[in-house]
Amino acid sequence: MTVAKPAKRSKRNNPRGRPPYRPTEESRKFVKAMAQVGIAHPNIAKIVGIGEVTLRKYYANELDRALIEACGMVGQSLLMQALGGPPTAEGKINWQKAVLGAGIWWDKTRGGRKEIVGHEHAGPGGGPICLYDLSKLTDEELRALGPILEALGRAIAKPGGMEGGGSETGG
Repeated sequence: MTVAKPAKRSKRNNPRGRPPYRPTEESRKFVKAMAQVGIAHPNIAKIVGIGEVTLRKYYANELDRALIEACGMVGQSLLMQALGGPPTAEGKINWQKAVLGAGIWWDKTRGGRKEIVGHEHAGPGGGPICLYDLSKLTDEELRALGPILEALGRAIAKPGGMEGGGSETGG
């Protein structure tokens, strides 16, 4: 890439300091291409050989529009892949050439659909989960529960936990 050349210095216009910067058509295309792929503005300025302020001053249009245009081009490409190419003159779509993944992506991101992941909790046989308020038990009932809760704790602590399907008694 040819970097834009400084303008000729005129003692009348700019007696000292750097000559004013003048971007070229080639440098404009280069800056736009870099911005389209997401290169950070400070890095673009380094590559072009100018400061960030100068980059923003002379290339504001390219920087502002680059990502928008790139997203539009990618979206158009994905739409064409999802449709299997542009429709025929009769308006028909070639579904044999359609790319399923592109269609799914389009439907989720642009069509407003989403995958729903649900987690349901149920009691035995899919019924309700039974909850017990242990604070209402008598001291005697709580003492009777002690060995049961200890056995349950040991079963959960074993490798595989309760997933093994067995019981303490081997049943």
